[in-house]
Amino acid sequence: MGKHNGIGYGDYTPQKQKHFEQLLALQHRLFTCITLKPKNYWMNPTYHYFDINAGCGHDPTGAIGSPLIFHALAAKHPTTRFAGFFLEREEVNHAALEQYLHDNPLDNCQLQAVFGDHTDTLPRCFRWARRDKMFGLLYADPSGVAPPFDLLADFASRYKRIDLLIYLSATNIKRKRAVQSGDAPTLIDELNKIRKDHWIIREPHGAHQWTFLLGSNWLDYPAYKSEGFYPVDSVTGYDILNRINYTIDERQQQQQLTLTWP
Repeated sequence: MGKHNGIGYGDYTPQKQKHFEQLLALQHRLFTCITLKPKNYWMNPTYHYFDINAGCGHDPTGAIGSPLIFHALAAKHPTTRFAGFFLEREEVNHAALEQYLHDNPLDNCQLQAVFGDHTDTLPRCFRWARRDKMFGLLYADPSGVAPPFDLLADFASRYKRIDLLIYLSATNIKRKRAVQSGDAPTLIDELNKIRKDHWIIREPHGAHQWTFLLGSNWLDYPAYKSEGFYPVDSVTGYDILNRINYTIDERQQQQQLTLTWP
């Protein structure tokens, strides 16, 4: 995996962007179905999107990134109202993304490139009124480092109807635990902090175990099994989560304990 101006890219980036685009399209379909129901007249009919590692809109190879994928989705659906917040801490990336949004306005969108670290900029959204009626998605793709789980937990506690989509390297999280002699929390420990009732996990890719985790409070959230996505409370999903949560040695120790006779 390489980096340029803080933007990570590697062999699995194209697959990541493909899956992100598919999940975003699914989110829009669900949002449309929910808000069109007469009984849901009280809901905010604007789809809200938060990209807390936005980058400049494309990776160093020229492939479009998550902000431009979202922009393209919004352009395809002019009858839906969108609000997008793209958080970026690298000044050169922020400037490029801000210029793109300025040059490509959409009548159905309120899009904003926000400069600064998400630790400081995302909490500004906590001041919004009537957040209980807001639907949408927050996307975290921190380029190999551990996601800001405490920040995501705080956000989830305030925006219960905004789903969380996290792209991470499980291997890097386990390496951090190894350096700290196992004192660092496991991935499961971190996810347990976040108030989402239902999690979907993707089969990991590569030695770094790149995976998606989607947290929602909708228990019937559909999974893309054809693309390797499974609910964590399914047999396959639980096996994936267990595999990326523990090292090989830890799993072997657990098996030995299970097989120990009294």
